[in-house]
Amino acid sequence: MTLVATPILARAALAWGFVDSREFGLAQRKPRENPVPPVGGIAVLLGLVGAFLCGEESLPWAALLAAFALGLADDLRPAGLSPLVKLAGQCAVGGVLGWCLGDGAWNMAAWSVAGVVAMNAANTFDCSDGACGTLGVVGLAGRSVAAPALLGFLPWNVFVRRGPERVPIAYLGDSGSHLVGVLLASCPEAWGILLLPLLDLGRLSVVRIRQGRRPWDGDRLHLAHALERRGLGNLGVLGLLLAILVGLRMVLDGVVPLPR
Repeated sequence: MTLVATPILARAALAWGFVDSREFGLAQRKPRENPVPPVGGIAVLLGLVGAFLCGEESLPWAALLAAFALGLADDLRPAGLSPLVKLAGQCAVGGVLGWCLGDGAWNMAAWSVAGVVAMNAANTFDCSDGACGTLGVVGLAGRSVAAPALLGFLPWNVFVRRGPERVPIAYLGDSGSHLVGVLLASCPEAWGILLLPLLDLGRLSVVRIRQGRRPWDGDRLHLAHALERRGLGNLGVLGLLLAILVGLRMVLDGVVPLPR
């Protein structure tokens, strides 16, 4: 369903003016002139709903819908939500996830923290075409019906392009990255895959603080951007990130043992 829904939603979003653009002081981290509709999250949610209606899997729906709503609110605001409001919303979503999956106060608190951490990790990794979607697919493959839903979005974000600037058909958007975060948080077997984005998030925070900026200030200093500056194109960056993520998962799953 995601594969079919994405181009339809993208065309409608362009007609309605629901796009991600360089305006409102965001040009330093949004380099493309042509606007791109951030409808990937909507398409992925439709894919999850379709799987649910087919009786495929039970998911923490209250938390997923709350995460989607928070991300969509951020996508709909031209300058996005303020960092404080966004963090408060993520804490609320984490609380809903704890309520969905937790058993007892401490267990609920642990699930809540996992949700907040995973949403921030996924949101940070959503800085290059295909990166966050690939993170979700590698982490959830064979573990959740969400992996095919994310996989159906990736062609429209990575391979199919439009316009002279060859921009993607759609972005995942904050609604999509927050969905990916909650999906990964709700699957403990996938937590290890978050190591890569969390290391990048920690590195970015240190760099920004050393530069006299706030840890949450947007920029183009992410791992994917560093690889681009090394001369890798988008497919090259995505291929290297995919190789790292697959290798990490193989180590975590014990397929490739660490040297003693």
